Amino acid sequence: PVNAYNGPDGSLYIVDFYRGLIQHRIYLTSFLRKQIEDRGLYEPIGLGRIYRVTYKGKDAKQPPPMSSMSSAKLAKQLGHLNGWNRSTAQRLLVEKNDPSVRPLIEQMASSNRNHLAQLHSLWTLDGMGGVDWSILKEALKSTHPKVRSAAIRLSEPQLKTSLRPIVLEQLLSHQYDIPEVQLQLVLSLGQTSSSKAIKAAASILTQNLEHPYMRSAVLSGMKGKEVDLLSEIINRSNWWAKKSEKAASQIYTEIAKCIIRSRDAEAIETAIQLAAKAEVGTSFALLTGFRESAFKRSQGKWILDGKQIVLNKKVEALNDLLASPDEERAVLAKELYKAFSWPGKAELKKVSPELVALTSEQQARFDTGRDLYAISCGACHQPHGLGQDGLAPPLKDSDWSTGSKERMIRIVLHGLQGPIEVHGKKWELIMPGLSVFDDEQIASIMTYVRREWGHTASPVDPSEVKSIRTQYPGREDMWTVKDLLKIQ
Repeated sequence: PVNAYNGPDGSLYIVDFYRGLIQHRIYLTSFLRKQIEDRGLYEPIGLGRIYRVTYKGKDAKQPPPMSSMSSAKLAKQLGHLNGWNRSTAQRLLVEKNDPSVRPLIEQMASSNRNHLAQLHSLWTLDGMGGVDWSILKEALKSTHPKVRSAAIRLSEPQLKTSLRPIVLEQLLSHQYDIPEVQLQLVLSLGQTSSSKAIKAAASILTQNLEHPYMRSAVLSGMKGKEVDLLSEIINRSNWWAKKSEKAASQIYTEIAKCIIRSRDAEAIETAIQLAAKAEVGTSFALLTGFRESAFKRSQGKWILDGKQIVLNKKVEALNDLLASPDEERAVLAKELYKAFSWPGKAELKKVSPELVALTSEQQARFDTGRDLYAISCGACHQPHGLGQDGLAPPLKDSDWSTGSKERMIRIVLHGLQGPIEVHGKKWELIMPGLSVFDDEQIASIMTYVRREWGHTASPVDPSEVKSIRTQYPGREDMWTVKDLLKIQ
């Protein structure tokens, strides 16, 4: 079984998938291919089943004629006991977008009598153009946690309006709510850079140190604000003394890894200073995170993963760490010293070209590219650009990402057939092309990759993509490294 649904007749429908071959051909390893061929698993393609589960001795209900219902009657279905009725009513109301029924739905969204009706009403209003703050304020008072969580999430757009101070104050009042609500709160607080939001995230984190999902939510919500979060946590004297020291160490390490991955020189410099001033256990956890993000483990040794991290200046706190009386911390600092470069450092390696600011048009393209990357590239190459073992190589600090635009455009348009070597590691898999995207979309994705994670490469214009696309009309073959290296 691969899924289960409520049906319009009140029955439970179970989908039983029966097929021997489910992998996309691109990700089919030689071992799996042989198994499929030897066992004839490619043959059965029509043997799936859909089972209907009903109460014994009880007839299924007649499905309601919802497509012909008035908007007012559909609104009443938002609180129906059957999930299919609620979801279908919500969909039809959003499709109709009938303004005459909005007051009724707003009334249901404000009422605490039926949490299912309230929840579906909130999301219906969102689909019909947005939820007024007056409605959300009432929903935040709901006795049901799922309604409060939904109201917090739907309040995110309000944090970018003149109502921000009022909305933020209301949201922060839930920082001591139950974990289910806190989880949504820390994700939504990432929509504002307010110091109050960072303090609240730190508070929620310290309350739920043993909660792995909460730790992940805090790191996700505070993306780009990790060093502020770190500073806030460190300043909370002995905040984990009565909790798990191991969990506290893990969160310090994870925050440190996020800061290094950002390639934000100012944030990294501040984090190094914090690590030097912190007590030994905290400092060691942070340095461990720095190392795990900047280096990779190979044959028992830590090897720099990609290029050196370029700082704006030498951080004197590095010397303090190198001179630490704690031997383990000093050894870690010595390893990390190799990962950083700055103007004037004797061992300074080749650094990235000087960053040229993006124009407003290019910045808009970068922002669009971030969203497109998340849905089309991030699952394999990962949000941090470090790739995924056995699936996709790193894009961060890779010459294939920051070098020749001519080569990169061809890869993105038509795909790449391995082997390819990135950071000293050989990758044998295939990357499918993204030719279904138009020139503007491909330029946006490439601009994002070439300017994210500390990259300073030049952005890509749609005209450059169009030029190469027109050179190869109808091309289906993927590029190989041998072919690409012939192109400058």
